[in-house]
Amino acid sequence: MNILTGSANTKSASEILADIRHVHEQINRIADQPGEFGGLGPVKILENPMCVRDSDKPQRIHKRRRWMSDSYHRRIQKKWAKRFGYQPEYYAIAFDPRATGMPGESTLVVHPVIAQKMREEARLREMRRPFDALRRAALIGNFGSWL
Repeated sequence: MNILTGSANTKSASEILADIRHVHEQINRIADQPGEFGGLGPVKILENPMCVRDSDKPQRIHKRRRWMSDSYHRRIQKKWAKRFGYQPEYYAIAFDPRATGMPGESTLVVHPVIAQKMREEARLREMRRPFDALRRAALIGNFGSWL
């Protein structure tokens, strides 16, 4: 975020969901393919609301006007950041005790917001699964071109 111009590079909800899908696909790919130390196998997912930190993006951005000096704009932006805080940033932590030689299963600790989006993505994937089979059959030519 550029404080001087007031422009912020924020992601839309669809971009965040695409990032979550990408991470989920990577986790599934790693779990299916054995690596140097073996695949992750099944990953236990735990929800923890403490998996949140402040990002460097303020909640409110002071819009600079023509009459404002740089020092005035920075001072007001600093006050707003103190008053309104910063946008929360949700994250996930992966633990694999086998990487250190300890017994146990892999665990992914995520914020409840991320867990909810993962559940929604899994539900949508389950809903699309029968239609994917129909589309594949249509491509083969069994059902015609109505799909």
